[in-house]
Amino acid sequence: MEKFSTWILGTSMLFLASCQSHMAVLQQDKHESSVAYHEVRAELADLKHAVSNAQVEIQILEERLQSQEALIQKTKTGPVSSSLDNKASSLEKRLFAIEQIQDKIQADLKQLSSHANQTSSCLQQYSAKISGLEQNVERQNKMIYDLSDLKSSLKTLKTSIAKETSSTYTVKSGDSLEKIARNHQVSTDALKKANQLSQNKILIGQELIIPPTP
Repeated sequence: MEKFSTWILGTSMLFLASCQSHMAVLQQDKHESSVAYHEVRAELADLKHAVSNAQVEIQILEERLQSQEALIQKTKTGPVSSSLDNKASSLEKRLFAIEQIQDKIQADLKQLSSHANQTSSCLQQYSAKISGLEQNVERQNKMIYDLSDLKSSLKTLKTSIAKETSSTYTVKSGDSLEKIARNHQVSTDALKKANQLSQNKILIGQELIIPPTP
């Protein structure tokens, strides 16, 4: 009966250690996922800021284009001269350069929008992963609580078995731990272990548990 109780206790301790190890891995994974989630959120905020700045720049360029077009129109309706033609040619070149810049900005905006969509998708994936990890943690916590109850039950069972298979002895004057162990045909170490003694000192009137003879 004692061997069976010991086997149950050992198996429970091994299972508890395995669960604690798995719990540590899950907590580390959750921490890493949380860090990645915050990094992605910071990157998305930067992208939104860049998009806002780009929109402001486009608006400024459009205003300049309108101003340049008005100036060209005014030049065309005024007296024609070589100097005006040169100025118009210069303005056309500038307009062409501005259009190229505008095209580049629009391409960058499309790329930023695509990246923002990808970031949003990543955030959803991380959110789902974190939710799954939280559910795993809850299950692990429940397992730990169940193991705690099992450990308490095993301890109670062990105490009950020890009481059923052991006897007690009250220390008298002239007794020593070695003498009591010898009289009951058990080892001194077994007697100390059964009574959770770290030394051989005992007191008169002290009640000792006598473990069963092997």
